[in-house]
Amino acid sequence: MTLETGDDELVISMERFAGELRKVDCSSDMMMEFVSESTYRAAIAEWDWVNLHEKHTFIIVANYEGCGAGESRDPWVVNNAHYDDPHQTVYLKAMKKTWQEIAHTYSLDFGRHSPATSIKRGIVDVDKSKTFSIPLATAIPQQFMKPKTIDGITVGIDCTDCATKGSIEITGRVTSSKKSGLTVFNIQAAPKGVSADISLTLSASGTLKTAWDQQFNIISVSMPGYSIPGVLDIGPALRFDGGLTLSNITGKVGVTSGMTATIPDTSKAMLDFVGKKTHITGWIPTIKGKPVSFSASVSAEFDVYLQLALAVGLKCLGNGFSVDLALKLPEVAIKGEATYDTAKPPCPNTTKKGGVSIGASMGAGLSFQAYSQLAGKKNYIINKSIFDKPDLFASPKLCLPFDAPGIAAETAKKPSRRYAIEQ
Repeated sequence: MTLETGDDELVISMERFAGELRKVDCSSDMMMEFVSESTYRAAIAEWDWVNLHEKHTFIIVANYEGCGAGESRDPWVVNNAHYDDPHQTVYLKAMKKTWQEIAHTYSLDFGRHSPATSIKRGIVDVDKSKTFSIPLATAIPQQFMKPKTIDGITVGIDCTDCATKGSIEITGRVTSSKKSGLTVFNIQAAPKGVSADISLTLSASGTLKTAWDQQFNIISVSMPGYSIPGVLDIGPALRFDGGLTLSNITGKVGVTSGMTATIPDTSKAMLDFVGKKTHITGWIPTIKGKPVSFSASVSAEFDVYLQLALAVGLKCLGNGFSVDLALKLPEVAIKGEATYDTAKPPCPNTTKKGGVSIGASMGAGLSFQAYSQLAGKKNYIINKSIFDKPDLFASPKLCLPFDAPGIAAETAKKPSRRYAIEQ
């Protein structure tokens, strides 16, 4: 983070000479005892300027143990200095301030490594050399949806050895000034090795009278945040949700299907909070489907999805924003239609009179929201669907023959009903 404090303001980073300090006390009477006389004399030569005029001040950035919370770099404004030569100790009249109070302008690059630069009069670099990534590697519980009975239909979904991998790398920049306020605030997200391996088994029994859909939470994951205390805080939260739409079933059936999906590492998403612009490329996954199977000679039609919901709160020097990303990965639609025909077998290369024709498609979708919030009301910067591609992969058509009379598929479209499921 680079700040301009004024042309005549001297800015000193304690970090530059922390190895030369024997003892430090951060208070209104700040004390620093030096190890060597040469460093002590150099400090006097640099800092005695503050005693030449009552309006002279300088800023010392303190990150010594006991000077602030954690690894914080807190600014102190100094207006007087006096010295204890026998003990090589400097005493400073200092007042702790916030970065908002001292910065005429500030520019912050976060989430990427920035090599340290020398500190000049009126400019201070307090950047932290660490990257920020949101880990997505999660093992999804096998019981995707507990069996529920609604309107005479009992449905459950298992997810065997399902997991997500990878991370999302976050970088950004903030520029602001006392005169103009916030002039630049943008963040960029890029996937790194993001993939999902999904194997679903749906079991259902009964006779569907009215089509319905359900949404449910599968798991919520605690996430590490990113903080430069007093300057920037980023707090992510990750949740995995599921959804099921059942359109047709008569009888009892077990259906298995799945996929592996990988999001290209070349994908980018940039959000400009001030200019209210976005630039998004990629993010559409490459999908490889797994075999689809029916365990009974009945008709069934359903759609199921897994949704990764990522919410990120950002606060920088008093400016607060939120970003919500919802990635459906995968969306799976499967239709099995059972028929029985004594004249012409439904399936090729067989004499059996019954057959279940099976088709499946798999895809993904991404939606994006960003907003500020005041008095409980969201002020949207962006609220849009980035893409919705339910047909990224289509499995080959299958026909499973059977001997017993099958159940003809219902073709009439049925009204939809919605239920909430508590896990």
